[in-house]
Amino acid sequence: MVDNFFEPAFAERLLAEFPQFDPKLAIAENGTVGGKAVNSRIGEIGPVYR
Repeated sequence: MVDNFFEPAFAERLLAEFPQFDPKLAIAENGTVGGKAVNSRIGEIGPVYR
């Protein structure tokens, strides 16, 4: 943990713009929905992530 790594307002923006879990992005190799999603288009998540 790094104290004060982000300004509090910036950290709040990161949290607010973080996407909801999308099962379409969590398809495992066997075709089932896994417990984590992978979004390779990070720039499309929200402006704060650019």
